[in-house]
Amino acid sequence: MIFLVAGVAALALLGIWLMRARTSRRQWLAELHLPGIWDLEDATPPVVLEFSGGNEQGHYLARTGSDVEEGEWRIAGRGLVMAREEGGDPVEYELRVFGPGSIGVHGPGRERQVYVRRGDNVVPIHRRS
Repeated sequence: MIFLVAGVAALALLGIWLMRARTSRRQWLAELHLPGIWDLEDATPPVVLEFSGGNEQGHYLARTGSDVEEGEWRIAGRGLVMAREEGGDPVEYELRVFGPGSIGVHGPGRERQVYVRRGDNVVPIHRRS
């Protein structure tokens, strides 16, 4: 009987832990809000990462001057995995959120890079009735 009670308690604790982990991940993804256009801070020539899709995966376009790279991206744990359309192995990057509209990307070819979200210049105009 004691093993049954201990098993039920362990399952309940596991369920609570899983719920908190899912909630934490959803909050992190909402704070990250990766889809959009990101500019590498203080870069010459300009370096732009454009992510489309959902909060966890989608298509990306990376531009450095006249060079363009395209592929698919996805969030894996707390990292970013980018796979080029031309082929090759997917590359995993460490991803950090520094604050609203600021992220850090670290990994092969993108060592210690800080990107800033490009502001949306669309302003809604309301008509007077």
